[in-house]
Amino acid sequence: MAYLIEKITEIDESIFRGLFNDSIDKINAGTFLFKEAKTDEEKYQFFKQQLDKQLSDSDGFTIQIKKDNVIVGIASGRVRDKVFNVTITFFGKDASGSRAYLYDTDWITAMKNFHLTMSSVYTSQQYTHTKDSSSKLHYESMMTVANNDAAFNHTQGSDVEENTFYVKTSISDIT
Repeated sequence: MAYLIEKITEIDESIFRGLFNDSIDKINAGTFLFKEAKTDEEKYQFFKQQLDKQLSDSDGFTIQIKKDNVIVGIASGRVRDKVFNVTITFFGKDASGSRAYLYDTDWITAMKNFHLTMSSVYTSQQYTHTKDSSSKLHYESMMTVANNDAAFNHTQGSDVEENTFYVKTSISDIT
């Protein structure tokens, strides 16, 4: 499996729609909480508007993840004071219809290697998760793999409660 992670400044709407469609069940299960009820299309428009803003703003930063030349994910947010604050992530299915790559050490290695190339842009990453959501559980399992593998060196911050529903976590000193 070959992974390619790269910074992007635009995304084809059909690609984003596919990532969103692959993620809507997770969104509806609570990976993102809305203040008021929204239809799936309203949720799509909300995320698309946020992503477009991050793609066009001077401090916006978006990466796409490819597995075997298929775009399987994006992570987007803002970089301020050398901190990449990730606020939107979507992970779709690969060419075989699976998300198992999310637990693949080669994927984690590719992400680490990309982040190392960005050290002049950011040196720390922050992720905001809904408490007890599948995205938070995935993050924790990914960090467990990295923490137990000598190939990964980093500092993992403790969870910081943002409010009743969200926690923020951080990673820095990746080498």
